Amino acid sequence: MKEDGQEASVHNEGVVKPTRKCNAHNIDIQAHLGVYIMVNVFLLVVWKLSKVEYPWPLWVIAGWGVGLAGHIFGRYLGRAATR
Repeated sequence: MKEDGQEASVHNEGVVKPTRKCNAHNIDIQAHLGVYIMVNVFLLVVWKLSKVEYPWPLWVIAGWGVGLAGHIFGRYLGRAATR
């Protein structure tokens, strides 16, 4: 027991518990991915309805996709580097 009356928690060696920060990063990536999908579907619908032949939404999809991939890889590669 600790002096303030609270019991000390027992930790097993090698067991990694998810933290709030870890969960917040996962939620952040999920939100980024969700917005990416919704916006790009909207842009594709606008492109199809406008009957323009040139697939201009692909520039947005590709550019934003690079940023999203960087977000995902940075999160998971960053986690691996800190272990």
